[in-house]
Amino acid sequence: MRKRYYIRSLIFIFVLFVFMGAKVWAQDNSLIEERKVEVLEPHINIEDDSKVETNNEYLEIDEIKPNLDEFNASVTDGQYTYEIKPILLNFNEYIYVKTNNPNPDSFRFIDKTTVYEQGGGFEALYEHARKIFIDVKYENTSNFRVKGGYIFSAGYGSLPDGGELVLQKKNGTIWQDTTTKITLGVLYDTTDYLIKYHTSTSKTLFENLSSIQTFLDQHAVYPARIIDATRPTGQYQFLASSPYPELSLNDHLENVYHKYEDGSLMYSSYPFVLDSSRFPSIMYEATLKLNPLAEIEWSNYHYLFEVTLNGESKYYGGAGKGDRNPIRTKYFTKIYTFDMLAGDYTLNTSLKSQYDRLMQLKVKADGDAQILIDSLRGSTFNSKIGPGTWIRVAIEGRSTSTFAYVAKGPAEDTHWIASDAWVDGRYVNNHEVVMKHFLKNLS
Repeated sequence: MRKRYYIRSLIFIFVLFVFMGAKVWAQDNSLIEERKVEVLEPHINIEDDSKVETNNEYLEIDEIKPNLDEFNASVTDGQYTYEIKPILLNFNEYIYVKTNNPNPDSFRFIDKTTVYEQGGGFEALYEHARKIFIDVKYENTSNFRVKGGYIFSAGYGSLPDGGELVLQKKNGTIWQDTTTKITLGVLYDTTDYLIKYHTSTSKTLFENLSSIQTFLDQHAVYPARIIDATRPTGQYQFLASSPYPELSLNDHLENVYHKYEDGSLMYSSYPFVLDSSRFPSIMYEATLKLNPLAEIEWSNYHYLFEVTLNGESKYYGGAGKGDRNPIRTKYFTKIYTFDMLAGDYTLNTSLKSQYDRLMQLKVKADGDAQILIDSLRGSTFNSKIGPGTWIRVAIEGRSTSTFAYVAKGPAEDTHWIASDAWVDGRYVNNHEVVMKHFLKNLS
């Protein structure tokens, strides 16, 4: 999280007299448009690292070596053969189905005994992933066929856990079980993977949570939108008020270019792409599984929670590495070829290789974003705000806009953002925006 500078009430008593009559400014009209703004979690750097419990140990991401023989599963049903391989071993989100069946929508696999059963009619299924992933080489984009077969993904709700999968065929609009079954090794969701490989029954709850915290701090990646920079939307970058009072105004660069909707297989299959909501949620789930008797309470920071057991309390949470700056499609190559040759990422994929590639992409995205960011909080922004001014900003999650107050800071290329303060006779709340009943005086 970028360091925020607050002008509290006493400071703004002075500002009130010095900067009376401040004028409204909106850069390139970019903040004027009325539109619903998606709530996007910003990258979080924990302000008080001493609060978060870690074990200060580097945990090598590729220490875990799954038994490959457990995942070489194949079966024949009539004239078609099916061979299943998880895209990322041990994880249950995506599988590669090698088959001579020409219709990927005519069959699927169901796990009838999964530990990840959610109820509510959500079956644990692997179904055809009807997407053109930016980093996958396709033989036929009309039916999404890759070399030798198709990519299947777990459905919503319940998730497979490996073991026995039943082949289902589609008869009209009805899915029917066959007698054909295929057996895989054990597959995990993100939380159970962390518990299995980064905790120990010989350790205390806090020791285990610190181990998970350390691993995620080192290997979690912040999510980012993939954009096609050849297709501008006609919209501008803008600032928006966050729903979380501990955060400042958020940059929004994602709407300048069209989103690549189908995304990346590497991004989609990496289990530790975690924002500041998902990161603590994973740790929250792990806490409950490790010791249901522990007391859990969310802190004033939305990305942190407190665990109390036997009178002892510690904090956990955070977010993945890197910012959320959008990544351009031009940086992705067709690394998933499924030809099983030396250059095929399907053969070489691992947590470490995925992490390394994702961080390299983020470095490129950060470079591309600098010009846009400069207009929102850099030298260009600071040169326009003058000694102090009101700026129009969006409100995340709402189809409206409002005003914030900014002023030059004490150091070069810094600025203040009013928060929980009075400016020009108007109250700016702790979300950095003017209260509604003062808006009639600003337009």
